[in-house]
This record gives sequence, structure tokens and C-alpha cells, in this order.
Amino acid sequence: MVKMSDSNVMFGKATRASLLACLIIAVTGVTSSIATALDDPPVTTPIQISLFHYGVQENLYGIGLGGVNRVTDRMRGLQIGGLNRAGDHIGIQYGLINRVDEEFLGIQIGIILNAINGTGTGFQFGPMNKAGRLTGVQGGLVNSIEGELNGVQFGLFNGMGDVTGLQLGLINFESNVRGLQIGPMGNVAGSVSGVQVGVGNRGKDVRGIQLGIFNYAESLVGIQIGLSNINSSGPIKFFPVLNGSW
Repeated sequence: MVKMSDSNVMFGKATRASLLACLIIAVTGVTSSIATALDDPPVTTPIQISLFHYGVQENLYGIGLGGVNRVTDRMRGLQIGGLNRAGDHIGIQYGLINRVDEEFLGIQIGIILNAINGTGTGFQFGPMNKAGRLTGVQGGLVNSIEGELNGVQFGLFNGMGDVTGLQLGLINFESNVRGLQIGPMGNVAGSVSGVQVGVGNRGKDVRGIQLGIFNYAESLVGIQIGLSNINSSGPIKFFPVLNGSW
């Protein structure tokens, strides 16, 4: 006959064994979850909210809020933070610094810098804007295009690349322009097919009109209107008020 004290001892041992087994299972599960989270982060996330979230999300379809937001592959939605970075972006980035590494379709609004390293369609607004290729609008203090801009570029300083459309700035430099280039303080361009308007205009190959106080063209097919007009390769090298060649 089993005594009551022996039953209590056996029950206690069984209880401790069960608790130990549960603890082992729980620890194993937590360890496995942590390892999975570190080695294989979530692929698709509707909402990302954290102070720092760098190098975690592969795809984001929704909203990313945080100090640092990064989507390594594809983002569809909204990023708001100090630093925002996406591989392939459709939507809006708003932050101190915004960067898209590949294709961009949407809006970048930056307090310091907006950068598109690939091709973009949409709008960039901020003190400094940089893009490889952009179809749309660049608006800021300093705007730079490494490839082509089809649209409008306006700011204090606009430079580099090929602009088809309107370039409006205090100073415009080192661009190839097909359209209208307006710079109250001056325009410096490689090739111009269209119109240059500014205090001083300079172009290597100008096909169109230069309108300003000082106009200079290495090669001109068109007219120059200004106080001083120089066409270095034309039949009349210098003539005030109006000069031209065809």
C-alpha cells in the first residue's frame, strides 16, 4: 500500500519534470524564433515603426516610420524618417535624407538631400537634389542631373546633365539644354537648342537665341541679342545689339 507521503513525493517529482520540459520547449522555441528573425527577416511588411530599422526589410508595402528606414528591394507606400532608403520605390519619401538606389516613381521631399541613383519619374523637392535620370520636376537650392532631365529644373544653382524642357535658376551651368534656359546671373551650357536668357550667356554649340547683356557662342546657328555679342566661329565675330549666323 502506497503511503500518502510517497504519493506527494511522486507528484512533486512529476510536476517538476513537467515544468522543466515546458521550460526547455519554451527556451528552444524562443531561441529558434530569434535565430529565424536574425537569419531570415520578414519579406513583406505592411507597417514598419521603430527608432532604427536599417537593413531589415526586404519589401515594404505600406508605411515606414522611424529614425532610419531602409527597404533593400521594393517599397510601395510611404517612408517618413530621418534617413530613408529604398531599392525600388513607388510612393513618397519624406525625411532629412532620402535615397533611392534603382528605379523611382513618386515624390521625394528632403530637409537636406534627395538622391536617385537610378532612373526616376516624379518630383524632387529639397535644398539639394541629385538624380541619374529624371522625368518630372527638380526644385531646390542646388539641383544636379548626371544623365537626363525631361521636365523642369528650378533652383538657385542648376547643373550637369542634359535638360529637355525648362531650366530656371539664379545660375545654370554645365548643362546641355533643349528648350528654355533662364538664369538671371548667368547661363553656361555645352549645347543649346532653344533659348538662353540671362545677364550673361555662354554656349559651345548654340542653335537658337541668346538674349542677355553679354552673349558668347563658340558655334552659333541663330541670333544673339545684347550689349555684347560674340560668335567666335561666325563671319562676324563681334557685333553689339544684334548678331547672328546661319
